[in-house]
Amino acid sequence: MSEILRQGTFDSFVLIEMEVKKEIRYSKINNKKTRNKKIIDLIHSFGLINFIDSKIFIGKTYGLSIWDKTRIGLSLDPLVLFRKRKFIFEQHTPDINLIKFDCYENNFEKIVCDLLPQHIPDDFYSICKYIGKKINIFFAQNPLFHIKTHSKIAAISANGSKIIRSQHGGAYGQSASHQCSKNEYDTCHFFTNWGWSNHLGYPRDKFVNLPSPLISKLAIRYKRSTSIKNNLLLYVSSSDRKYLYTYNSWLLPEQQLNWMKQKVSFIKSLDHHLINKFTYRPYIHDLGSNDDEFMQNELGFNLKLLTGGNIYRIMNKYKLMIFDHRSTGYLFRLALNMPMIIHYDRNYFLMFEEAEKDMDELRQVNIFFHDPKKAAAHVNSIYENIDLWWSNPQVQKALQKHVKKYALNSTTWFKEWKNFIHKINSESVKQ
Repeated sequence: MSEILRQGTFDSFVLIEMEVKKEIRYSKINNKKTRNKKIIDLIHSFGLINFIDSKIFIGKTYGLSIWDKTRIGLSLDPLVLFRKRKFIFEQHTPDINLIKFDCYENNFEKIVCDLLPQHIPDDFYSICKYIGKKINIFFAQNPLFHIKTHSKIAAISANGSKIIRSQHGGAYGQSASHQCSKNEYDTCHFFTNWGWSNHLGYPRDKFVNLPSPLISKLAIRYKRSTSIKNNLLLYVSSSDRKYLYTYNSWLLPEQQLNWMKQKVSFIKSLDHHLINKFTYRPYIHDLGSNDDEFMQNELGFNLKLLTGGNIYRIMNKYKLMIFDHRSTGYLFRLALNMPMIIHYDRNYFLMFEEAEKDMDELRQVNIFFHDPKKAAAHVNSIYENIDLWWSNPQVQKALQKHVKKYALNSTTWFKEWKNFIHKINSESVKQ
């Protein structure tokens, strides 16, 4: 916007240059972790290269390890590790200075058209030609965060490959304004999901119900572990972008503020003795709202904070988890059959009608609340004997139904995934 104002001569605007002091937050770099990640990425790349020679490419799919992918690749072609790499692209990026937008009708639009080419990522201009042999199946990564792969995916698709995307978080099949789902559905032949059946007007065979590899592994791991013996509570929070920098479905600033106040209301409504057992986990990324600082100021006392890390690694460390949003974490917790509460304002997080009914079933057994004070009151009432409430047959019936539809998991998940990939590969060969 400031560039538009600088180039234009608008009588109604006065541009004042201001020096902005930017706060920089430093975090300790874990060199060992970084080094290990590089080694894993190297092995991962080797595995994917060889899979391509077996005519299958499996991109990032949560829970599918390098070993899992290798087993699938070997089941399709036992000699895959000995084949020569033939995954080749020719990629060209034209001179951006030669790109012109001449669709303006006034001075303002002319300024925008002149500036637009300078603010579009180079990868959007890339022309990618795939000259390798045909890939039957291509598991593509999330298009929202992997822009650099777009042109390659397009080139492979043009060569006749079947593009498969996979659910990689919560809210799919539930949220009426999911930020990337439509993009993913529109750019694939098949979309593997965790059990839901809301096809949103797309062909029915586009969606494939498959157990989540990650949730399945977690369920197996925690089933073998001992029960939770501590009395700790963890509040798992989320956040939204304070400022919009692209077109998307995000909360408005006043809604974000009210959402944060609802978190404060929940904590203030807890019995005093529970605060000593209470830990608050802000969202892992600071998106501009300074959530943890806001909470501390509003509450008037220092909260015990838990920052960073993957939530699924600590599921068995807390007697009760509370979620203020509908995302992956609450689905993990339900799938593991561990006590939890979820609360949020349904007016801020719109859902499909069918999903609303499913959440209402959780509301009837006091797992889901719209009112943060009522959610806190329930925690106060059941805390001393959580297992009695959680083991209630009605509670168990409601949560198991929800898990089957939105957090599908199975002890035979690998076999189901392998059979699906073999089927698609066979159909591609016939074509």
